[in-house]
Amino acid sequence: MLISNAAQYSAWCRNNGSHETQKRGFVNWNQELIWKMRSELEYQWDILEEEVPRVFNELLETLRMGLENFKTHIMSTTTSYFSAQNSHG
Repeated sequence: MLISNAAQYSAWCRNNGSHETQKRGFVNWNQELIWKMRSELEYQWDILEEEVPRVFNELLETLRMGLENFKTHIMSTTTSYFSAQNSHG
């Protein structure tokens, strides 16, 4: 039995998960192994695809507000600096 399992495993590896024997017929073991995972992840993947645009829009708005605040700060700082320079000069 151990030799048979080792031979089956070797055949599976050599054929990238797809293998055919007279006794068993064609089997795509990769597909059989991952079907459950794919079905369980499908719903979460759909949620992720829906959430990504919202999260990026929130990030963009946060960055936009931060840059706008930075711009306001720079403008007020430079205006104050140049006003002070003009009054002394």
